[in-house]
Amino acid sequence: MKIRNFLSGIVIVLALTGCSRPAVAPIATEQAIHSPIVEIRGPVTLYELRTDYFEQKTIEIPRYSKGEVTNDFTQNIVDGYNEGHSPTLGDPVVQAMAAISNVIPYDYLKDFTIGEQLGKGKVDGEPYQITTAIGIVFTELQRDFVTTRSSSVEAIVPNWGTYTIFFKNSKDSDLQLIQKIIFTQAPDFKIDLIEKPLIVYSVSEDTLQKDISKIPYYVRGDINYVTNEEVQSVNEGHSPWKSTPLLTAQFMTTNLIPEGMAEDQVHYDVVNVENASEDNEITIVEAKVPGLGTYTITLQYAGKSSICFITKVTLQPS
Repeated sequence: MKIRNFLSGIVIVLALTGCSRPAVAPIATEQAIHSPIVEIRGPVTLYELRTDYFEQKTIEIPRYSKGEVTNDFTQNIVDGYNEGHSPTLGDPVVQAMAAISNVIPYDYLKDFTIGEQLGKGKVDGEPYQITTAIGIVFTELQRDFVTTRSSSVEAIVPNWGTYTIFFKNSKDSDLQLIQKIIFTQAPDFKIDLIEKPLIVYSVSEDTLQKDISKIPYYVRGDINYVTNEEVQSVNEGHSPWKSTPLLTAQFMTTNLIPEGMAEDQVHYDVVNVENASEDNEITIVEAKVPGLGTYTITLQYAGKSSICFITKVTLQPS
């Protein structure tokens, strides 16, 4: 029997007997109580990096691009930017438009009017703003590449909501990287705008083949990296919820619950398990959030570790 299956059994016993359990959040089983449906439009943090990441070199900082978290900037790209090439890599508005298209239910990236507006440049004394043909408005709220090494952009999406994208840059370059993304649902939110789920977060199969300490570990929207000591601790039986897909999904995605909503109003279910008990086991968990929709959370194990990694999160509004 694989150790993670053994640990899963321990967690189930703890839940049934009322014994001590992790204090991170109340444990929900697949028989969670359904609460009345309510309209919730509080902010949701989709993604976040700790600010201390930006004390590293640019090439060492995770990059959010259309839902995927990568480390694909090379030193050549950074050096080229610092020498004046690819200046849009340092433009917060352009980077916001490119990076969050995965969570916007309109196809706007091919809009030729964007290029026309960018060609005019920023006008002194006026807000730096780009408006797409379908009415999405990207506005630069703040920019300080030197003192705070930060900038922010607001994206107002018609009949959908508002994204606030916070950027920071490292000391070696003012190339802009996303530090945080917050979404606030609009009062006139229309769920029929999308035909397929929006990708909120993902890591590639290539990334999963890396050393476990190099694989992004999703913790309530924040990106962390596990240490060999943490891996050994879980393998020895500590923090058993980290090896249990359902509980990992519940504990590690509370950031996706709108502010003001109680966690017990969200219903988590395991809907599919592929390659059960194998090293490449994949578990799919659905989290139904009243007034917002259903998150589909994919969880996988990396290498021989018993730690469960969230590898993809999608949202189907309802």
